[in-house]
Amino acid sequence: MTTRMDGKKTAEKIRERTKAKVARLKGVGLVPLLMILRVGEDPASISYEKAARREMERTGIQAEIVSFPASVSLQRLQETINAWNQNEKVHGILVMQPFPAGISAFDVSKEIDPEKDIDGFSLQNLGSLLHPSAKAAGFAPSTPQAVMRMLKEYKIPLKGKDVTIVGSSPVVGEPLALMMLNEGATVTVCHIHTTDLKKHTQQADILISATGAVGLITKDHIKQDAVVIDVGYGQDANGNVSGDVQYEEVLSKSSYLTPVPGGVGALTSAILAEHVVLSAERTVEEKKEDQRQKKEWRKKGQELLVEHSKNPQEKEKIEEALRKHLFSSKIWKESRSIGVTLSSSIEWDTKEIILQAWREGKTVAVPKTVPSSKQMDFYVVTNFEQVRRGHFGMEEPVPEKTQKIEKQQIDLMIVPGLIYNESGYRIGFGGGYYDRFLSDFSHATLALLHSDQLVSSFPVEKFDIPVAFLVTEEGMISSKKERTI
Repeated sequence: MTTRMDGKKTAEKIRERTKAKVARLKGVGLVPLLMILRVGEDPASISYEKAARREMERTGIQAEIVSFPASVSLQRLQETINAWNQNEKVHGILVMQPFPAGISAFDVSKEIDPEKDIDGFSLQNLGSLLHPSAKAAGFAPSTPQAVMRMLKEYKIPLKGKDVTIVGSSPVVGEPLALMMLNEGATVTVCHIHTTDLKKHTQQADILISATGAVGLITKDHIKQDAVVIDVGYGQDANGNVSGDVQYEEVLSKSSYLTPVPGGVGALTSAILAEHVVLSAERTVEEKKEDQRQKKEWRKKGQELLVEHSKNPQEKEKIEEALRKHLFSSKIWKESRSIGVTLSSSIEWDTKEIILQAWREGKTVAVPKTVPSSKQMDFYVVTNFEQVRRGHFGMEEPVPEKTQKIEKQQIDLMIVPGLIYNESGYRIGFGGGYYDRFLSDFSHATLALLHSDQLVSSFPVEKFDIPVAFLVTEEGMISSKKERTI
């Protein structure tokens, strides 16, 4: 008796797991987002697009469709994809095929970030099928993966089996052949130039047809008790949705058979949604790892400052060098007002900098934190009696004794931190006050640090704001690595 391979049932199992994962992601403030790109009005593409969007809605994934006329330029498509690559809110990119004449699938595919390529369209993801032991950045193509998942669901082994695939497209046939080979099957791929199709299909323990030629496969094409997977999709003479396989005819001779609709196609959409969520989960894990690394760097920076503070004479010598390079710099000389935090005991001393600024007639602005809004306000300070111990143990201005100053009235901002890289990004004390303040600050920024606080790299997030100049005991360096003493 033939077993009907129910793609809908298998898809529902995947869908329920995906829904649960989406709910967890939304619980931490992340909504999985899929961007779908289509060019032209190809009916098959539109049908696939609708199915994908319907599946995303079922699982709680946000899906947005961007369509272009067939006349669109390759450059416009590349710009669109690159914008999605850079947007951390986008977790999946799905590109509809085929493309109109004049646009190469190769040129489009190479633009897609493999980690967001949920349909395995990019060259890197397709190439990873040749090396299954390597960790793929993205995903395998969804339709071939649906075939593999269907076989696994029904516990049909592949190792040592003769498999014939009818159809050699780069979307289904070719990647599926590689996936079958990776599982130990002996694979034959037939295509439009195959002269005797039955000769190959009749030898197959497992026959997969993916041509779109309605009714191509009859009972004469298969051997007794073969497993038959129908990936084809089209319409018969009566306008009914049909596959490559003549279902009723093959039913009596096969051991397992997929229907159309309700077979591989139903499973493909569920796998696409699963891929979007997996990509979103990776984003969460990557952020966790970035935060862990930042925490380690923050601890290292604090340890460095504590170590320097244990030797007051050496620390003072470093601070003298920092002030020398700062005061001789062009940016200091041209600044009429400076913003600066009154440093704690382990930080590089800023009191002498403030005194020098007063001696030169510069306006000095000191920040006062506002924890309720995670913001900072700056006030003009003309003497140290106008400050007192405030939040986080810092010396802060007393608003009643001082006057508030707008941030854009400050010519030079001296930004505290623990660790810096050569691009000017910094790891601060963890509150994020300066990054928020600097997000729309248009004037010069500068940091004081010892050279051991300068490292090659650490995780940088999109809200991190770099400083323009780094002053070390060796001199002043711009974030472009230009010596500007």
